[in-house]
Amino acid sequence: LPAAASVATVTPPTTGDAIINTSAPSQTQSTPNVTPSPATAGITMPSLRTMLIGLWAAVALLLIARLIHGTLAVQRIVRNAQPLADDDWNDRLYDVADRLGIARAPRVVKSESIHLPFATGLLNATIVLPAECDAWTPGQRDAVLIHELGHVRRRDLLGHTLGRVACAVYWFHPLVWTAARQLRAE
Repeated sequence: LPAAASVATVTPPTTGDAIINTSAPSQTQSTPNVTPSPATAGITMPSLRTMLIGLWAAVALLLIARLIHGTLAVQRIVRNAQPLADDDWNDRLYDVADRLGIARAPRVVKSESIHLPFATGLLNATIVLPAECDAWTPGQRDAVLIHELGHVRRRDLLGHTLGRVACAVYWFHPLVWTAARQLRAE
């Protein structure tokens, strides 16, 4: 350890009064000369609190990165999809949207990249259909449109996104994961 800048020493009284010497240690005093090994020089262990905060932040950032990656993948699918120009689909879309009370019907696109339909978009909703949707019966088309427009009407994507963010922030709490799973099931 390094020597202290000044060390207080008591010298024996010469005239009956105690004299305190606050000067630097004299050359005759021996101070231990300990040098740290190269492997431990400058390394200090972080506290348990610091390690726990670092672990929490690392996992939270990983889960947020996963959410962002998924969002970018969906945006890429929508960007590469073709607008659905089938009048039968559009007539059914507007009919179902009117029945559900949706003032502004979402855009409908068709993609070769997917096999299941989904709705996306927080502000401007888009329904993405698989390429094989052209072969669906009118009953299947209505069922898919009712289901996906139900998600749009309830703003389910906003709820699911908030649930995923809550899971990222409170990843260590099992009830948050249970609540998010229940939200998706609802």
